[in-house]
Amino acid sequence: MLNNRFIVRQSEHIAARLEKTSADRPTQIGLAYAWILNRPATAQEIELVTAYADRHGLPNAVRVLLNSNEFIFVN
Repeated sequence: MLNNRFIVRQSEHIAARLEKTSADRPTQIGLAYAWILNRPATAQEIELVTAYADRHGLPNAVRVLLNSNEFIFVN
């Protein structure tokens, strides 16, 4: 799923929606966790994913969440 065109495009759509919702990167990451994983992000997760998004772009950070073990498998 990591490089699947559908996942890449959906990551871009989610990132665009996050950017329309808030200009604050930590808030965007918190919303991404809520929308994708249906739970609040921890402070450490927000810090790490914000740093990743700053380096690689918000769509790539969203793609990381969509490819996370927590998203793919139902517990």
